[in-house]
Amino acid sequence: MQRRKTCAAARLRVIAAALALTGAMAWTAVATGHDRPLGVIDVAERTALERRIEALANEAANRRSYIEEDPLPIHIRARFDVAAETLIMDADERLGPLSGTGALEDMEMDIHEAIRVLLNDIQRFQGVRWLYGGKDMYFWFPQDRRTSHSEKTRASTSGVLIGAGHMRRRSDGRKKRRPRAPFRYEACRVAYSPILRAQACMPPSTL
Repeated sequence: MQRRKTCAAARLRVIAAALALTGAMAWTAVATGHDRPLGVIDVAERTALERRIEALANEAANRRSYIEEDPLPIHIRARFDVAAETLIMDADERLGPLSGTGALEDMEMDIHEAIRVLLNDIQRFQGVRWLYGGKDMYFWFPQDRRTSHSEKTRASTSGVLIGAGHMRRRSDGRKKRRPRAPFRYEACRVAYSPILRAQACMPPSTL
């Protein structure tokens, strides 16, 4: 009798372990793309994944202060654009005029690193698009939307790689906006994608 009870208890432990493993696998499928394109992941799973991405993004954005003049908390909302197969990250509008600066580039790259594990398994994923108050950086800097061929040539042959819109101190103490970087770094910053090599995402200061 005692032996039957022991065997029954052992079977229950095995069943409980199997159920726990099944639950963990189900959560992993929700927490990552689970090797499926966005269009195949159902709405509930995408929503759960968006909330998980938001949690990691906000944690990374507020882990340290990126902007000396703005100590306020940073809020980020995440949503998938299924048609474009991208992730849209929408941060506070007050950061818009600083989009393209070195400070926000650092923040974006830290966030990309924090959420990468949740995006790597999504098939055909095209990357991340950053908005500020629902507007991209070209809302504040429309002159940067198009660059003439001569300007691109000068940038690529100048011998200095700098990120889009980095700020630098002038001799009078004010800040001046630097010109845009060549496409290699800009593409990584604006549309980060798992298929990009790590060296393609290196900030210009490290190249």
